[in-house]
Amino acid sequence: MSKTEYNPQDQDELSGKLEYLLEREVDTVTFPDRIYALGGGGRKMVIEMFSQDWVAVEAMRDRSQDIDVIFMDSASEDAENHAKEVADIREQLDRLEQIMQEETPPDVNVGSFNIKDELITDYVSITNQASLTGEDPIAQIKKHTDAEHWWVQREHLNSVDDRGDFYDVSQGAIKRRALGKALHYKALAQGTQEYADAMASNIEESEIAIFAGLGGGTGSGTFIDIARKIRSYNQSANIQLFATLPASGQRDQAQANAFAALSELEYLNLSGETPFNDIYLFPLEPTDLDGETTANPELRELDRAMTYAVLGVYNATDMDYALSNTLSYSPFTIVIPQVLHYSRDEIKEKKEQIHEVLQIKREILNREYDSIEEIESYLQKHHPNVTPVEGDELSDESRTYLKRRLRGVRTAHNERSTRKTRDRDYR
Repeated sequence: MSKTEYNPQDQDELSGKLEYLLEREVDTVTFPDRIYALGGGGRKMVIEMFSQDWVAVEAMRDRSQDIDVIFMDSASEDAENHAKEVADIREQLDRLEQIMQEETPPDVNVGSFNIKDELITDYVSITNQASLTGEDPIAQIKKHTDAEHWWVQREHLNSVDDRGDFYDVSQGAIKRRALGKALHYKALAQGTQEYADAMASNIEESEIAIFAGLGGGTGSGTFIDIARKIRSYNQSANIQLFATLPASGQRDQAQANAFAALSELEYLNLSGETPFNDIYLFPLEPTDLDGETTANPELRELDRAMTYAVLGVYNATDMDYALSNTLSYSPFTIVIPQVLHYSRDEIKEKKEQIHEVLQIKREILNREYDSIEEIESYLQKHHPNVTPVEGDELSDESRTYLKRRLRGVRTAHNERSTRKTRDRDYR
């Protein structure tokens, strides 16, 4: 990852914010080795995850292997905005890495992020309907991929949001799941090896996380085939799917895409062909999302809560038991995460107060211990006949001795008082 120079004042401010994270004594957090953010839905989930500094800090802490983050989309019209989002995330991660390198001990490894932004339509040429429905292009796709049947018909390419020609893919798949899937296969057949390499992982990259929205076109249309491609390169990979389900207020086309995706997941699991180890679905229904707007505080809160759920999957020790009852025809876990907010500064202050109280208690106990030792030493020196106390009761011998001593002290005290009275009366 390339280094970037930053304003020292900004860096000092960020260092202060990260002080709490860097000082925490925690076990190393397990994090995916490679992350795929598919389509608009997957992109939003991953960007929101890395907008939280603590995620990157925990991911890079004590890690020798880099983390790959790959954004894959089909909307070339939004490429400029997407590139800016990726650049912002890359700059933020560079800054965090630089600070961690400076603040952590030299014997602790600090990992890095490798971020790529892949546009599927960069690898294909779509000029007219024959590019996806003609006999020659279809034959080429079947020859260079594992596609046995071609599913794309003209009606699959239509969208209510199309501005003109149906073969204009500059806006992406736009909820056309069949088109998103077709563009992936077209890129494999027509594109360079670079596109296929984006899905190639080595044996060391064992933890793979795929993020997608099942109601969209690109993510919903490609997530299964991309997982299959990843599996073909690395049979031992642990591939986890984290996907969102559309809310009831979203368009019918989004609902249909989600139903189709769930049906495919069911079929693949029943036939023993699923490329996923586990599947986690996050319903958007609790956000009351209406239409396709993203300006929704509840949606943002859900995105943030997803981060905790995702890390919980990789770090919880009892997840196997929780997932052991997954049904063969329902091979997924529904997740509705929530975040409980608390004041970090207040907790830190209370923690310091507790330490102060404990320190005072420790000093009091030490003084009490010293006093007991002095008393024992005095008794051993001046009263060697006193038998040490056993349990809560004194021995008869010690009790008799102490009574005699107390009578002697009382007598001496009375005699002294009598002398003082006589001396006062005499004066």
